[in-house]
Amino acid sequence: MTNEEAIRYLNTMFTSTYIPMQIGETAEVREALDMAISALEKQTPKMMQRIQKPFSVRVGKCPCCGYVINEDENCRFCQVCGQRILWESEDA
Repeated sequence: MTNEEAIRYLNTMFTSTYIPMQIGETAEVREALDMAISALEKQTPKMMQRIQKPFSVRVGKCPCCGYVINEDENCRFCQVCGQRILWESEDA
């Protein structure tokens, strides 16, 4: 199962009759599902937003929070929000 499939499944779980019938429809259950979905979304790589190229150094912004990172830092995750990032030169 891919992250995207898991997100779709979790989103539909709460709207189906499964969750309300099995464990009850509570704010805690909805919050737990939202946290799981958010964590899965952070693990799905998103392309950096390229902003400049000074002195042959590629610089980009995190697509979620806008934190500026240069490619030389060899980051695979945003240091601020934890979003998994993908540079143009990589394959997904």
